[in-house]
Amino acid sequence: RAVLRTFMPHARLSLLSNNLTAITEKGSLSSRVQMEGNDELHDLTDNINQMLGSLEEKEKVIKTLDLLESSLESIDAGIMVVDMNSRIIMNHKFIDMWEIDVAVMSQNDVLKVLKHIVSRTKDSEEKNISLEQLQNASNKDRITLNIKNGDIYDWYVGSILQKEKIIGKVYCTTDITDSVKVQTLEQESK
Repeated sequence: RAVLRTFMPHARLSLLSNNLTAITEKGSLSSRVQMEGNDELHDLTDNINQMLGSLEEKEKVIKTLDLLESSLESIDAGIMVVDMNSRIIMNHKFIDMWEIDVAVMSQNDVLKVLKHIVSRTKDSEEKNISLEQLQNASNKDRITLNIKNGDIYDWYVGSILQKEKIIGKVYCTTDITDSVKVQTLEQESK
């Protein structure tokens, strides 16, 4: 009987090891380990299953973020998405329009990005634009930003909602330089 008791935990440990090896080989985080009993090995199995569940959720989030990032690249506007944990995703258009360098991006700080944007505008010299305005410009109350290089950008911010709760913001920049020039020429020709 004593031999059986020492053998059983070893057999169960081997079963757990084999299950984990199979999960690793399959690469499926949706798999779960089954272990009968009411002991430390069973508790360990429960913890492993909770970890697998947590990793599965994180994998779904990463896939969603990858889809979001590839979608943002296809939009002909500069887009920056910021979640409530201040994680930032910018499409290349946004980075190029605002000439955001790696040093600014690596800080992952939305206020530093917005300060950089303000510094690139003629409006900053005239003290006409504030960070608060950039953070709160709605689609209805867009801001026109005059860039130091002569370009003119339209700027607005939208909220990202999930179940009626704000979970982030989308900052959108469109280059309206050509349309403003056309309007100006039309007005001058009248």
